[in-house]
Amino acid sequence: MERRKFIVATFLTTTALLLRCKSKTNETNSEDGYFASLKEDILQWVESVRYKEDGWGRFKYNIHMYRDYGLESSAFAIKLLNKFGELGNILDEQIDEAVSFFMECLDPEDGFFKDPLVSEDDKVSERHSWEHIWAHMSGATTSVLYLLGKTDLPKKESPPFADLRIVNPEEWLLSLPWEDPWMEGEHLTRVVKWYWNQLPEEKRTPDEPKIKELLDAFEKHIIDQETGMPTRGGCTSRNRAMAGAFKAYGSYLTIDRPIPYAEKAVDFVLDLQRQDGAFGENDDPQPMTINWDSLWDIKVLNNQLEGSYRMKDIQDAGNRIAEFLLKVHRKSDGGFSFYPDHCLQVHNSVRISDKKPESDSLGILMGVQCMEYADEWNAMR
Repeated sequence: MERRKFIVATFLTTTALLLRCKSKTNETNSEDGYFASLKEDILQWVESVRYKEDGWGRFKYNIHMYRDYGLESSAFAIKLLNKFGELGNILDEQIDEAVSFFMECLDPEDGFFKDPLVSEDDKVSERHSWEHIWAHMSGATTSVLYLLGKTDLPKKESPPFADLRIVNPEEWLLSLPWEDPWMEGEHLTRVVKWYWNQLPEEKRTPDEPKIKELLDAFEKHIIDQETGMPTRGGCTSRNRAMAGAFKAYGSYLTIDRPIPYAEKAVDFVLDLQRQDGAFGENDDPQPMTINWDSLWDIKVLNNQLEGSYRMKDIQDAGNRIAEFLLKVHRKSDGGFSFYPDHCLQVHNSVRISDKKPESDSLGILMGVQCMEYADEWNAMR
């Protein structure tokens, strides 16, 4: 891969390369809210994991990552810069270098964006297929390319997982193993998004026949109307049911179709919050995804309900999880770790790093977004 050397000044000072060792816990609940008080520490952390040997835009998942950088971790880092309003401070040459890097990761044969440093040996389990891994990489890459101003992206010619133009939507849906709705909910949403993007503008409506048939079947066979969760396909885990809703809701948001049983779903997710503020169906240490997925579910459901249902409970839930994350997931380097005690080791079945008590880009991005939601709900008091 052709790489241009990084020869321009960065937007952060040299001192920002050093991680501060003192604990950041309980230093962040400022009058401006949780989110604003995190900015300085998070930006310093992001700069500390930037790979500096090639053009700007390559970042590690965490300090001790096995490889020099990652495709998705680079996207996460740039999303963090955007969240804190820093992309406008990046030089045009650097933005161009980042765009070039991401575009060089596009496989012209199948249209997926693929991490150039990930090999077959890096896949440590069969939980995620390569198609799932590449689809996830492609989603993260596409979203960050839009942030960088690259909007003229080629359409992916072949669909991930299924082509609604040729399959029977209900039959395909029922062929999936819904015991794990987190996995299948993502497949559902990616199938819907790909098909939606192929449609002419005038046909993009919630009543488009193929999509309507698919989501009608999802609500008939998979969603439990008593809980609003996708548990009728055999799922027995409350965590996975909540996470499956998180994944499947992307289909509804894509086509602007109301999420079914929204109030029941709010009840279900709020009931997952533990006494310590974390989310999860038991007291075992839970990864950051359980907390962020739960808050994201509540956010989209609350948006649909326009704050009309259990708003005070939602506000309290946001503050409780924010305080929990600051106390438990925040690390001495100023960021957040994916697990309570240590950084991300494996992402989508691809190995990342050893188990270490440090922050990682996915943990930080999710933690920061939880703080945003808590601030948003507090502002509605």
